[in-house]
Amino acid sequence: MHLHTICNQLAGYMTKLFKRCPLLLYALFSTFVLLFINASSPLYAYNPSPSPNMFLTIGQGIFDGLVPYRDLWDGKGYAVFLITGLFGKMFPDIYFGQWILSCICVTLTAFYIYKTALLIVRKETSAHFVSIFCLCLMLYQSKMYIAGGVSDEYIASVVSILLYYSVRLLRGELSSTLSWILLGCCCALLFWMKFTICVAPFVVLIGYALLGVKRGELRTVLRQFTWLFCGLCLISLPIVAYFACHSALENLYYGYYQFHKLYHPTNGIKALITNILFGAGLLHPLAFLTLGIGLASQLYKGLRENDKLILALSGTALIAAVYMGSAFHYYFMALLPYTLFGACYMVESRTEPAKLIRCCAAAVFLIASADMYPFKGEPGLSFSEIRNKKKEIQAIASFCKEAKDCSVIYYGMMESGIYHFLRQYPATLYYQQCNYDPIGAEAQKQHIAERRSQFILIRRCFNQRGEDITMQSKHYNYALSCGYVQVNQAFGEGKPTVMLLQRSSS
Repeated sequence: MHLHTICNQLAGYMTKLFKRCPLLLYALFSTFVLLFINASSPLYAYNPSPSPNMFLTIGQGIFDGLVPYRDLWDGKGYAVFLITGLFGKMFPDIYFGQWILSCICVTLTAFYIYKTALLIVRKETSAHFVSIFCLCLMLYQSKMYIAGGVSDEYIASVVSILLYYSVRLLRGELSSTLSWILLGCCCALLFWMKFTICVAPFVVLIGYALLGVKRGELRTVLRQFTWLFCGLCLISLPIVAYFACHSALENLYYGYYQFHKLYHPTNGIKALITNILFGAGLLHPLAFLTLGIGLASQLYKGLRENDKLILALSGTALIAAVYMGSAFHYYFMALLPYTLFGACYMVESRTEPAKLIRCCAAAVFLIASADMYPFKGEPGLSFSEIRNKKKEIQAIASFCKEAKDCSVIYYGMMESGIYHFLRQYPATLYYQQCNYDPIGAEAQKQHIAERRSQFILIRRCFNQRGEDITMQSKHYNYALSCGYVQVNQAFGEGKPTVMLLQRSSS
């Protein structure tokens, strides 16, 4: 048998396998791509981004008796800590568990975008194109994906599942009790990841309920929403009970709700529009173009079909929720599933304008892919930079271990993985400075003034000429005034990112 015959047969078997099990196709695709672009993968075994490290520290702490918001501080949702900690505990010595979690979430995102697109375009090939196209918007734009492991990556998978159920729901295809319970579970999971994102399924559910009441189906709606509530309780009650058993309900309320209300308030319509324009024009123009085309097409069709209007309003409300406070690179991930409507419109349409849009989208996509991480990544996130950062943090951890007391605090900055290599947990609640947090900043200053930690890590500062000006920073000088001295030792290779200070013996 000739080689090309064997290859043709193998290709045929693989095609049949992927057709019967598209989930396998997306699992292989996600695993292969994330091996190279997710810094938690075995190729790197170290993620320099703050979010993955704090999620691992706080999440693994849950399984060792520590309580988020009470013992270790960050304002993200409890579900993010719990899930990341669970996978971190499975592989405690490396970042492999977090990479596996990312592979699962990206796979689910792609698979449910495919399933939702299939409901619209009705062709498997077209649905696969939509899914891969939408996924590439995230993975192949370094400014969006960065190095993986952010909460929005996990949120995107849940939003994808909920969007699939939403489309089926508005089409009257969601009738089984189990489907409504699962819908409730997903809504609760999303709430405990990032509660503002819940506006998207909330709009769909309210719209569905109003349409049902209008049709005279009040009893049916009440029965369905009862099962939905049961699903909400299945996820939410154990979480609330956990905090109640640890006498930390007040910490939960402050850490997950009041903190964001106090220090991350909405800044009005003007700021919202500015954030959206910034995200659309500077960060992800192609993604926003696809999203806008999709929502506009849904609104157009919505003049005749209420369900289309509801989905468009849901996506619009989600945009407002995502960008009402600020506009970070990775925020668009939560919106990613809604780009499928724009991709479906481009696939379905046969008009000349649609063809032009497809050509423009392909051209912009090729340009965007030229900035694909890690071949041309964000500053400080290339292959060599990640390698150097890992060596630096490992060298610092080895130095700290030699001291009898190796307690460390990140002063004025977010975590970069020192506790992972020290094999210990932080000894104070505000072990890191999370963005804008006046209470946390004051607590850190008090902690340093009382010299409770043996070591302090501060972020290196450089001027426009690349000169190290860390010794001129307020954090450095405050630490000196409290009796800390700089450790005059070179750590790692390449450009340093942090400075280590040690408590003086005097």
